[in-house]
Amino acid sequence: MTYSGIEIIHQLMGRFFSFWLPNVRKLSPRTISTYKDSCKSYLAYLKASYGVSASMVSIEHFSHDHVVGFISWLNNKELKAATINLRLGVLKVFSGFAMEEDPSVWNVLHGIQSIKPIRQPSSKIKYLTKAQFKTLLSIIDISTKTGLRDYVLISFCYLSGARVSELISVKIKDLIKEGKKVSVKLLGKGNKTRIVPIEGMNFLRTLKRYLGLFHSSSSGDDYLFYTSYREYKAKMSRTTIDALLKKYGVKAVNKSPGFPIPLHCHMLRHSRAMHLHAEGLPIVYIRDFLGHANINSTSIYAWTEVPTMRRALKKVQKLRTKSLEEEEKKATDPDAEALKIMGLD
Repeated sequence: MTYSGIEIIHQLMGRFFSFWLPNVRKLSPRTISTYKDSCKSYLAYLKASYGVSASMVSIEHFSHDHVVGFISWLNNKELKAATINLRLGVLKVFSGFAMEEDPSVWNVLHGIQSIKPIRQPSSKIKYLTKAQFKTLLSIIDISTKTGLRDYVLISFCYLSGARVSELISVKIKDLIKEGKKVSVKLLGKGNKTRIVPIEGMNFLRTLKRYLGLFHSSSSGDDYLFYTSYREYKAKMSRTTIDALLKKYGVKAVNKSPGFPIPLHCHMLRHSRAMHLHAEGLPIVYIRDFLGHANINSTSIYAWTEVPTMRRALKKVQKLRTKSLEEEEKKATDPDAEALKIMGLD
C-alpha cells in the first residue's frame, strides 16, 4: 500500500508521541508535553505562513527551508534564543526518529539535522536596580557646580540609554525641545542617528539649571558635556567619563554594599533597558531606543523578574481558563482529527 505524504507525517508523528518518546526514550509526560508544544508551534507556523492546516500537512512541509523559515518566524515573535533552540531541537529529534522509522523520508528530512542553533546571548549582565540608581543619584552633591554637572551627566546617560561614544558626542543643537518635552539626537554605530525621548520632569528642571550655568553663552555646536581647556570647551574623553563613574560607584558601594562595581556607562545603559522591559515596553521598542541593528542584541534584556512574572501568570491563567471554555464548545473538524492522529490533541 502506498501512503501519501500527508498520511506518512500523520502516522510518523503519531507513533513518535504515542510510543517512541514514552517507551523508547522513556521521557516523562511533562517533557513529552514540551515536545508537543514545539510541534504545535511548527504547525502554527505552517498555517500562518503557508495557509496549510493540520489536516493538510505533508512530509514535504518538514524540509530544511521550511524549518529555517520557522526559526526566522519565531525570532520575529521575539522569543528567547533558548526557546527557539528548544523548538529546533525537538524537530531534529523527530526527524531522526522518522528517518530511522521510514527511510523513504530521508531526502526531505535529513536537511533539518544540519541546521545550527542560534547563538544564545549571555544573560550575565550587570545592571542597577531602581533603588540602586536612586542611591547613586543621592550621593551626588548638586549644590556644587561639579556635582550638578555629574548629576546631569549620569542621569542623562541613564535616561537616554546612550553609549559612551554617543554621550560625549552630544551637542547643544542635538537637544530637541517640544514644549515641556525634550528629546536628544544620538549618533550611533555606523553613523546612524536616532532620536530618543528624555523623560522625568525633575531631571528636566535640573537640566535647565545645568544649561543656564554651563552653557549661558554656548553655541549649538558646543558639546553638552565638556572639559574646560583654557577658554575652550573640549570634548570629554572616555577616560574622563570612566573615572567619574568609577568614583561615584565606589561611593555608592559604601552606602549600599550590594552595589555593582565598577560602574560604567554601559551599565547605566543596561539598567535603563532592564527597567523599560520590566515596565512592559515591547522589546522592539527597546531595540530602537538603544539603537540596536538586530533584535538578537536586545534579547539579553528579555528575561523577567519574579514580581513581573507573577502578574503575567495571573493574566495567563485567566486567558487559559477562557481558552479551555472555548475549546469545549468546538465541534470536531478535520484539523482536530489530524492533531489527534499525530498525538498533538
